[in-house]
Amino acid sequence: MLTDTMVKYEIPGSYMSTIAEKIRVGFTSTNPRGFLMGLYSNMTGEYLTLALSNSGHLRVTFDFGFERHEFVYEGRTFHEGQNHDVRLHRKDGGKTWVMEVDNYDPREYKFPVKESDDAQFNNIQYMYVGKNESMIEGFVGCISRVEFDDIYPLKFLFQQDGPDNIKAESDGKIFEDYCGIEPIRHPEEETETRPPPLLSEEVLMELYDDKSALLGGILVVLFLILIILGILIGRYIARHKGDYRTHEADGAELAPDADWAVQNSRTGHQVKRNTEMYI
Repeated sequence: MLTDTMVKYEIPGSYMSTIAEKIRVGFTSTNPRGFLMGLYSNMTGEYLTLALSNSGHLRVTFDFGFERHEFVYEGRTFHEGQNHDVRLHRKDGGKTWVMEVDNYDPREYKFPVKESDDAQFNNIQYMYVGKNESMIEGFVGCISRVEFDDIYPLKFLFQQDGPDNIKAESDGKIFEDYCGIEPIRHPEEETETRPPPLLSEEVLMELYDDKSALLGGILVVLFLILIILGILIGRYIARHKGDYRTHEADGAELAPDADWAVQNSRTGHQVKRNTEMYI
């Protein structure tokens, strides 16, 4: 982004009001000052800005109708050209801001809000990135992953057919860059399935207890029937074996050797004796 670059997003629909904002911005810069992002309401004059101060510290300035406040993330500067990830949210009914930067410990900033004060950020209409319309010079560097609750203006800006409520102004070319920070990944949509029936465990245990004995008895009876059928089939096969005749050599019990027994038996193999013929 150049010093004249401005991205403006107009929040569609009914005007948005919050008391527990969630903001996230990733950036890289070597300039010790610059406007990162801001939220504004022309109807109420309320606003919130996140920027780099002249000394390179992160500074949050806001006015939600009761009075102007600001706080600075001191002790560290963020204009050394490194990638930084800032997370900012509000809690305790709008009395406490929590800022997390990179992997450093979160810091809390408490503000005295009276019971009669309205701590709500009312009628938010516009979001600016880089600079707003009243500034002459804006942020110089790389800004990515701008997030406000469920709004992602830079994602809308780089869509092929983006919405009409976002526009960018710059003398140079604006291109998409993650600035070394992991891009936003939306959770995948879960496939709708029919919910399981609501049954108590006691009812299921009663059903299983009643039927377990019956199922066990049926299995035992089936096993005995299979054993009886096996015995009956075995006896039937044994009793109905076929008969056949044998041609064992009869009368050859006292034969001196097997050849003599075959040749001289009355039954069995009929082997002819070799006969010599003299002519």
